[in-house]
Amino acid sequence: MSLPTSPNNHLDKDNFYTQTVLNNMGDSVFVKDAESKMVLVNDAFCKMMGLPREEMIGKTLAEEVTPEERESFLKIDWQVLADGIENINEEEMTVRGGETHILSTRKSRFIDENGDKFLICVVRDITD
Repeated sequence: MSLPTSPNNHLDKDNFYTQTVLNNMGDSVFVKDAESKMVLVNDAFCKMMGLPREEMIGKTLAEEVTPEERESFLKIDWQVLADGIENINEEEMTVRGGETHILSTRKSRFIDENGDKFLICVVRDITD
């Protein structure tokens, strides 16, 4: 990776560093909008899901998990988006290939300057 070439644009530099930090984290990170569509995923989340970033952004990924897991995940997501209370939970997720992982998730809400709500989630695979 190289630094942005426009020296007067600190936002490019800030974005570069933010993306670099997120993509060098060992834990998976994603951000969903209020409709459960992915707006940001880091490299670790792409690896965990077995999907490239381009196939996740703008999608819900509902078809990538079992119906029971989807119901459980969405129930927590909607609660966090509604009340803004952070949720730390242990959850199971079946990944492509049928392997079940035990995950520690930390979900919180972010509201932007337009009043739009986003779910921020950090995921740690704690499977033995």
